Amino acid sequence: MQVIKSSLSFDGYAVDEISFKINHSFNANNGKEICLNPVLSKEVLENRKNQSKYIVKLSFEISHKTTSDSPFELKVALSGHFTLGGEEKNKALIQENAVAILFPYLRSIISIVTLNANISPLLLPAMNVAEMLKNSEKTDSQDNQ
Repeated sequence: MQVIKSSLSFDGYAVDEISFKINHSFNANNGKEICLNPVLSKEVLENRKNQSKYIVKLSFEISHKTTSDSPFELKVALSGHFTLGGEEKNKALIQENAVAILFPYLRSIISIVTLNANISPLLLPAMNVAEMLKNSEKTDSQDNQ
């Protein structure tokens, strides 16, 4: 069996920020469904000295800016380090695959933080996060026109 190697390699990640704050005024017994409305965002930075190296920042946020009545506020931000090899540098790999590589780390951190806060843990489903971000970017650009 021939092994086909990707030109994108994952060199690790770092947690840039974790913040969690309980909303003590939240009333869970009011019978209303909880709607968190998280904001997921990404940023891709190319290394100016070595153009095959990239940093992809992925963040997830639930705040009172996005949700007026939520049981907590949460922000998790990660930076993934990637190398894009090969003669033809396909930046779509960075835009989509790097986010897909980082997302499970983000999901895990969110679950652990909420579980350790002694509340029902927030378990994000597996999803096509690259497609979700594309749709979000389209919506943002339409809103700005």
